[in-house]
Amino acid sequence: MLYLILNQFRALLRSRSDLWLENLALRQQIIVLQRTNPKPEISMLDRIFWVVLCEFWSKWHNPLAIVKPQTVIAWHRCGWRLWGSGKADPGRWGGRASRGR
Repeated sequence: MLYLILNQFRALLRSRSDLWLENLALRQQIIVLQRTNPKPEISMLDRIFWVVLCEFWSKWHNPLAIVKPQTVIAWHRCGWRLWGSGKADPGRWGGRASRGR
């Protein structure tokens, strides 16, 4: 109970943009988890969402629960390598193309 009270007090002191971005990040994870598969696949758009969020929001890793922050950083690095080489093939990010589907 004390944790909830302290957490609410901390929320009052946070900026409006931080709260908005955290809400957006949590809603995106809920959407992924509500997919019909028992273990939902993280799509290319989901990966791009997290890569963009980590570029523009310093606290992006706080609400992250469905993958490890290191995974998002790896996606980001892989994307930059592919973009720089001119081989921006979505299959290289671990999408369906890389699994032979």
